[in-house]
Amino acid sequence: MRTPRIAGTAPATLAQGFDAIRAELELPGVFPPDVEDAAERAAAVPVPPGRADRRDLPFITIDPPGSTDLDQALHIAPDGDGWVLSYAIADIGLYAPAGGPVDAEARSRGETIYLPDRRTLLYPAVLTEGAASLLPDVDRPCVLFTIPVGADGEIGEGRVEPALMRSTDKLAYQDVGPRTVPHLRAMGEALAAAGERRGTTRIDLPEATVAPDPAAPSGYRLDVRERLPSEEWNEQVSLAANIVAARKLVAARTGLFRDMGPADPERIAGLRAAAVALGFTVPDEEGPAALAHAHAPSPEAAAELRRGARAAAGAGYAPFDPERPPFHAAVAAAYSHATAPMRRMADRHVLDALVALDAGAPAPVTAWGELAKAMNAADSRAARADAAALDLVEAFLLAPRVGAEFDAVVTGATEDGVRIQLRDPPARAAMGMRPPAAPGTALRVRLTAADLAKRRLTFAPV
Repeated sequence: MRTPRIAGTAPATLAQGFDAIRAELELPGVFPPDVEDAAERAAAVPVPPGRADRRDLPFITIDPPGSTDLDQALHIAPDGDGWVLSYAIADIGLYAPAGGPVDAEARSRGETIYLPDRRTLLYPAVLTEGAASLLPDVDRPCVLFTIPVGADGEIGEGRVEPALMRSTDKLAYQDVGPRTVPHLRAMGEALAAAGERRGTTRIDLPEATVAPDPAAPSGYRLDVRERLPSEEWNEQVSLAANIVAARKLVAARTGLFRDMGPADPERIAGLRAAAVALGFTVPDEEGPAALAHAHAPSPEAAAELRRGARAAAGAGYAPFDPERPPFHAAVAAAYSHATAPMRRMADRHVLDALVALDAGAPAPVTAWGELAKAMNAADSRAARADAAALDLVEAFLLAPRVGAEFDAVVTGATEDGVRIQLRDPPARAAMGMRPPAAPGTALRVRLTAADLAKRRLTFAPV
């Protein structure tokens, strides 16, 4: 599950808890004055000449409603039986020169971190929601991917160049259709089918919202919205660009990659047990493919299983290593993050390298190993923030039900017990148990405590 949003103002208990998470993780606050000043100055500088002019293409952006930090815009043109994808990425590097105060601050932050009540930004908002954002009806600098895609979803070589673009519309996912975004569905489905043939086992996370509910014991409920098909098609576009980026970097024997090895069989067994407990229809397949193709009984169940799957994924950043070719098991290809530079610091450096390589120049000298360490640390901090927020929300929602009994299933072992998955509501917790029961064992458990300060639910076998 993605970090849940809050409908309206967060209850005081949750607001205090989110502040505590920020303090524990030492998340940075406001930007230093010199960084804000440098960002303001950069935002006011005209775009230098010499870029490819692609303002003739009617780009559109597709994002959650209300978004103003727009990293990507797309245009799809038919080409024989396939398509040509033009994919514009915000050129944050133009406004944050390497070695300057804005870039230095971004290196210390690593990525934007989302908690339900507010974000900890990677770059000042004057850039991410202003000068660099691909907002509609204004000229914007970008890094443009031009990628041929076959009717079978196979991705061509593509090129990457600095360009000038103009978005004609800002769409939310629910606005996407054959008239608003021609060819997106057909191309997105073709790309997904090609991914299936490669052996992808990606994990898609639904969106959750904490909403007031007078009938609920806590006065609130967790609404979970399953992803729309348009979100999947749009994500396929980003995946295609990131695969193209990785191919170019591998060919140049340089760069930074998103690395993920094969799934751990024990974790997969635990996730399968959790899926069965939650009422999934799990196909008779081996490994993570069974979970990728499992049918969820509800969005809430899907969110909870995918939360566990994401925690078990084990993806990280790694520099190019000729002795260990880059590979991302879930994507089933070499994969490099390049399409969200305003939210991930590494992406702008990958974009810098791609632009140089496609222009026939050497890639900028970048300490990719140090960058990988910084991004892995930032990724870990973001994951801890995400998990802590979800734990806090679950403890908040279940606190009024201390003493109640629940059906659960064992999904794995801990040092002093087991991990369990509740059937309803779909929540996860650790529980002391000696000897530990095997994964898949059904249990009846009682909630004995809900500690909001520690964000911990305590259960005991009945």
